[in-house]
Order: sequence, then structure tokens, then C-alpha cells
Amino acid sequence: MSDPASINHEAGDVAKATARGRGPRGLIASPGSILPLLAGCVVLILSGLVHGMWTSRWQNVADSPIVARLAEVPTLVGTWESIHEAKINEEFQKIAGLSGYVQRTYRDRQTGATVTMLLMCGEPGPVSVHPPEACYSGQGYEVVGGSRRTVEIATSDASPAGAATKPRFKSARFAKPGVLVPSQPQIFWAWSDDGHWRVPENTRFEFAGSPILCKLYVTWDAPLSDTDSPNKVTSRTPPEEFLEVLVPQLFKTVFSREGDRS
Repeated sequence: MSDPASINHEAGDVAKATARGRGPRGLIASPGSILPLLAGCVVLILSGLVHGMWTSRWQNVADSPIVARLAEVPTLVGTWESIHEAKINEEFQKIAGLSGYVQRTYRDRQTGATVTMLLMCGEPGPVSVHPPEACYSGQGYEVVGGSRRTVEIATSDASPAGAATKPRFKSARFAKPGVLVPSQPQIFWAWSDDGHWRVPENTRFEFAGSPILCKLYVTWDAPLSDTDSPNKVTSRTPPEEFLEVLVPQLFKTVFSREGDRS
């Protein structure tokens, strides 16, 4: 057993050494060893914050008013009337990070043209990736050369959310190599977190930190006549006509905050 007097003597030596800025080896770290440790902690914390923002780790996206308002997307949009509503399987919803969606087929009462609309909302990280090129390539499709373009939509109402630019969508036709068909699926797509639809170069970075993100697809079967080139894209298609009346309606029913203040 140690002598109490000896213990007190050693404790006194430690106190004196500490007061002089020194200490027993291993008890007091030098500034040179603390700084790298602190820097590592800062990097770890910042990376965790960034990842948390991208994955909505601290937010319950399903509780967003935008998800609740998806049920209010009108079945009649201008002259376009919903004629069919489809379901997405739960496995895909989970993989895509979806908290809500609407998938409908609309038909123009005047022309008879039909388009399919898929509006998906959920976690910004998963929703910001997997554009149609990735999804369709997995089914054996390729983008038809020369068909990819960016389209500005001339909406019937003023630009939503005070946007300085018109809504912008990407568009492309898809085809299976070596397969002759009378039509090709043409898709228009964009992302939005505030009702202003856009197609940024880096979608994941653009919407990092957004509480929720929505992605909109509008698709139709673009016909190919005998005089059409496979690369030909008409100047104004039924999806563009549909989007002109749909975008303002989505802003009013899904993205507007007027309902939250009532």
C-alpha cells in the first residue's frame, strides 16, 4: 500500500509542474497535438452537416404541406382532362425517396392528344438524381441523336414565385436500337422546390438544403410519319401545350403558401 505522505508529495509535484505550464507526460497535451485533432473534428462535423442537409436527416419530408397538397392537383387543367390515374409500387417509392406522387394520363378535349404526367416529391438527395436518361437506359432505350434540347415554357400566368426567367424543361426522345416503331417516347422533365421549374447543371448541389424537392415528367408518344427523320422534333408538342397550363396550376395548388396562412 502506498504511503499517504508519498502520495501527497507526488500530487504536490504535479500541481507545481502544471502551474509552470508543464506536466507529467501523457496528462497534458501540447498545443501542437491538439490543433490537428480539433481540425479533424471540424471536418467531421461539417461533412456530417452537409450529408444531413442532402439526405434530409433532420426533416420529416412526409410532413411537408407540399406532400399533402398533391391531392389537390386538378384533374381538369385547361382543356386537358384526366382519364386515368396510375400507382407506383412501394419498392420504387422507397428507392426513389418519394413521400408523395401523382401519376395521371390527360387528354385534350379539343385535339384528342394524350400526355402522361408524373409529379414526384420527396427527399432532395434521391429525387435530384436519376433523370430519364438513367431510367430509360436500364430498359434498353437510348436518347435519339439530336433530340435533346432545353425548352422554355410560355405559361399562361405570370411566372411563379417572382421568377426572373420562364420555367425551363429538358426534353429528349428515346428509342430502342434496331426496333422499328411508329412512335417514340418523348419526355419533358424538370425539378422544383418552390414552383419555379428549372434544370440546373448540378441538380444535387443546386437543391442541397431544400426541405423537399419535386420532379415533374410529362411524356407522350411522338409519332414518326413517312417524311419524318428519327431526329426530328416538332417546334411545339402536346406536352409543351399541357405544361403551359399545368405549371401555373401546380404553383397555385401545390407550392403556394396561401393555404398555410388561412
